[in-house]
Order: sequence, then C-alpha cells, then structure tokens
Amino acid sequence: MPLLDRRTFLGAATGALLAGPAGAQGTLLDRLQIVVGEPAEALGGNLCRAVANGLSGGSYAKEVRIENRPGAEGRTAVESVKDASGDGSVLLVTPAETLALYPHIYKLNYDPLSDVTPITTACTTDFALAVGPAMPETVKTLATYFTWCKNDPRQANFGSPASGSLPHLVGVLLGKAAGVDLWHAAYPGLDPVLDDLIAGKLPAACGPLGAFLPHALAGKISLLGVSGAARSRFAPGIPTFTESGLKDMVFSEWFGFFAPDDTSPRVALRANEALRAVLARTEVADALAALALEAKTSTPAELTRRLQSDHDRLGAVVRRIGFTART
Repeated sequence: MPLLDRRTFLGAATGALLAGPAGAQGTLLDRLQIVVGEPAEALGGNLCRAVANGLSGGSYAKEVRIENRPGAEGRTAVESVKDASGDGSVLLVTPAETLALYPHIYKLNYDPLSDVTPITTACTTDFALAVGPAMPETVKTLATYFTWCKNDPRQANFGSPASGSLPHLVGVLLGKAAGVDLWHAAYPGLDPVLDDLIAGKLPAACGPLGAFLPHALAGKISLLGVSGAARSRFAPGIPTFTESGLKDMVFSEWFGFFAPDDTSPRVALRANEALRAVLARTEVADALAALALEAKTSTPAELTRRLQSDHDRLGAVVRRIGFTART
C-alpha cells in the first residue's frame, strides 16, 4: 500500500475509533506471535517480554509467544513478518534503524514504507557517549574528550554495536560537530563493546543509554553526553550533546510495533488499542524504565509520519557521511 494512501486510510480509521469503541472490537485470538530481530537479552527482547506478560490471557489473545530472530541486524525479522497473515496474530517489534536507516545502506528484501503496517510506537531511548578506564581521569566532559582526541589522534576511536548502525552514525556526527575525526571500531553487538570498554581496550563507545547505565552506576565507565533534546530522566546529571555546544546533535531511538502489509485498518487499530493499554500499565512502564526505555505510544498514523520523517532525515545523514555497506 503506498505510504500516502496508508496514512490517509489509517488517519480516517483512527478518527472512527476515537468516535466510539466499536471499531476496535474483535474476536479473541488464540495466539499472538511477536517477532523481534534481537536476542532475548537485548532491549527489544526485554520489551517483548514486558508486553507479552501484559497481553497474555487478556482481551487480545489467549496466548502470546515471542520469536527471537536475530540476524542481519534485524532485517531477517522484518522479512519473516511482511508476508505473514494480516489477521493481527503476527506482530513485529523493531527499532527505528531497521526501517528508517537500513534502506539507505543495504539492498533490502522489503520496502519499510510499504511492506509493513505501522501499529504503535512502544518506547523511546537516547544514545550516549561513554568512556572507560583507557581514558585519562582528566577527561570528564565532551569538551575534554575532544581535546584529548585532538592531542592524540591515533587514540581517537570509538566502538559501536555494528557498522552502519545508528550509534555508529551518531558517533561519526559527534566528531564532525566537534571538528575531530573519530575512527569507528565495529563490534558484533553491544556486549563485546562493553567488555572492551570496561577492560580499557576501547577508549570510548556510542550506544543506547540503557546499555551503559548499570556500568556507569557501578563506576566502571563514565557517561559524557546523551543525544536527546533534553536531559534524560534516567541520567539527569549528564548533559545533552547540544548543551555541550554540538549543533544538530539530537537523536533518539524508538521501538515500534508493526503488522504485515495486508493488515486492515480495523485489525491495526484493534492491535493498537490493546498494545497502548498494556504499555500504559505501571508495571510495564516500570519494567521498561529499568532499561532506560521510556514507554511512549502513538496512533498508527502518527507512527507512519514518524517513520517517514526519520527515513528522510537519516537518508540525508548517510549521504553526508558518505557511508556505504561493505556487504
């Protein structure tokens, strides 16, 4: 379905839903399968468990199963869902980069703007730049970090979970904003990044705030800045990149729920209502907050617009950096 048609269609259906509850009614599903392109212990995997616990045995499905399909940075999960049944029994959980960034980097087997149906955002999080014991104790701010990088360009490198990931691009843009060439070290996931950062084998890293917080609270690493428009409530003592004088350095990651392409507006809105109700529960929001994830929902039309906006912005970022995938 073309993007404009979907936006118009879902927008009209949203209005019908707000006018009365009947539009969201439907038969209780026997089983809901939530597909996520991350391991169970990753942020997306934890999000799925929090939501599944709230949905199981409720008004949407009798049983909820999570299918973790890590591989190809989440692309495999999208491919497995796009042609699935559109009856609401299969939903995809994915971070923004899989749909908004990867089209500008990889040759995909799916069109992120037409092959999946937006349901709702689930949560948002900030990125952070962290330094480890390889960094001198005098480096306590972004300004002193970039001074250190300029004084010793050979050590001006940072790690991220993958080449072509959003943390990779944010790290490169940080260097450009500060007038420093930061060299990127790509890792196969967050865990090895954290291992080398804590062990002093890697001076700095860029990644989701929630991945760094436990280690920062334990005194193993230090946070220098976060990427949000305002300070994160999970790390209120850490300044934003823009507070530190770096222009246009506002980035956030969001996770969203999507359905297969042939999902009708009625089914999409029924799933939207069920998910928003679960994500509004205190125990679910608290479970996400423990990972520095801020529960945040939307209408299908709002998610459609956000995906298009991020798709366009990140395309410009990729062109500015000149990044191309090697595989």
